[in-house]
Amino acid sequence: MFERSHTYPVAVTESSAGSDQALPLAVQWLIGQHRVVRGTPLLLTPRRMSVDYDPLLQDLAKRVQAETPQTLLRAGWPGGAVLACWPSQTDLGKISDSPRTRALVVVPWREEEVQPWVAARSPQLLGAAKPAPAAVLDPVVEQALLTVTAMVNHSNRLAGTLDKRDAVRALQALRRAGYRYDPAQIYTWALEHGWPEQGAARLREFAETIMSGGQVRVQGGDALRPDIVAEWRQRAAARGSDTKRQ
Repeated sequence: MFERSHTYPVAVTESSAGSDQALPLAVQWLIGQHRVVRGTPLLLTPRRMSVDYDPLLQDLAKRVQAETPQTLLRAGWPGGAVLACWPSQTDLGKISDSPRTRALVVVPWREEEVQPWVAARSPQLLGAAKPAPAAVLDPVVEQALLTVTAMVNHSNRLAGTLDKRDAVRALQALRRAGYRYDPAQIYTWALEHGWPEQGAARLREFAETIMSGGQVRVQGGDALRPDIVAEWRQRAAARGSDTKRQ
């Protein structure tokens, strides 16, 4: 199984839209982690003007490096603890994957937007933040994902032609065989099994398109066996039997 090349402390608050304590708790956590991990603390917001949302953020932006996902690409941030305010799933994936991130606290605007990440990473829950339920997939779907996990090069984050092809073909095979799956739960499962966030996000996007009846264009033939779904069913049945004996 693919393993993350880096681990670090993570935390999450409840939605700042419904709580006055979310931002103060996140800032306190950021400062505490900075004392441990050192480096340069980072405040990441969707836009520059987002800092004006709260006087606390205005003050913090004067004391730490403040960037947006767009400016961070050009900024010379050396790495350190990060406070990510209201990140999209894509931006959360990128900052989570960054080897420069040494600690990360997330302040969501809507808690459901970060629930898959919370379920997978099990962050420290600050204030009234709630845990997210773990992904529960059909055993056959899980076997398909295990196959994809073993086939793809995770450093490519499903951007490679062959990796994309193999992931899409597996999802299509499940769909043709009548299996339904929740793309959000697939994303959570992938994170729980060591996928980089950006790769898990692409897998979720493919699943959303396929489950909605859309087409994902891929190049090349099918690397999966014609009877692959039957094999996944056999593996799922065998694993179920093993679980019952334990």
